[in-house]
Amino acid sequence: MATVSSGTPDVLGMHLENAERLLSEAGVAFRVAETKPPFKKAMEGRLRVIRVRLDDALGGLELTVCRI
Repeated sequence: MATVSSGTPDVLGMHLENAERLLSEAGVAFRVAETKPPFKKAMEGRLRVIRVRLDDALGGLELTVCRI
């Protein structure tokens, strides 16, 4: 498993449930933001992490996810 410079697990590209488990086990605070196409029917499928950003206000990470 790769890690980012802070020793935080690298969850980019993972299914959300796996990313949540790894980050929780590592004691990393995070929040999730889902992105969707603006004018298309809601997609079905599992949520996958497509972007990871530091969230200074939270003191952790913001995970952007979409359904794939």
